[in-house]
Amino acid sequence: VNHLRCLHEFVEAQAAYYKQGHLHMLELQKELGRLPNAFALNSTHSVATPGSESEAIGSPVETETLKIEEVQAPATGTRKAKVLYDYDAADSSELSLLADELITVYTMPGMDSDWLIGEKGNQKGKVPVTYLELLS
Repeated sequence: VNHLRCLHEFVEAQAAYYKQGHLHMLELQKELGRLPNAFALNSTHSVATPGSESEAIGSPVETETLKIEEVQAPATGTRKAKVLYDYDAADSSELSLLADELITVYTMPGMDSDWLIGEKGNQKGKVPVTYLELLS
């Protein structure tokens, strides 16, 4: 009975914590909505609304697929990275990786922060950041 009481208190505390976090995020979203359109989304993105196909309400949704062959490395901002684990590309926009190989990586505007563009030889594609050790 004591364990159940403690578990119940824990669950209530967690629910209150996440509710408070949610309320803070809603307030921040309102404040950001009041700012000038300096952060306006470009024409390749739309904002999801309740009831739309996207689950993430109010977040940008990519409407065009990234055409990797059109992506060019920036003049500056490229880095070398060591691949930590093998990675099999899920589609043609991604790059398969082998552990311990060195690749060149860079970011593109509007890209998900969990991904980078990777290049090895004449191949390029999106690679997950968590599979890499960025080198200086």
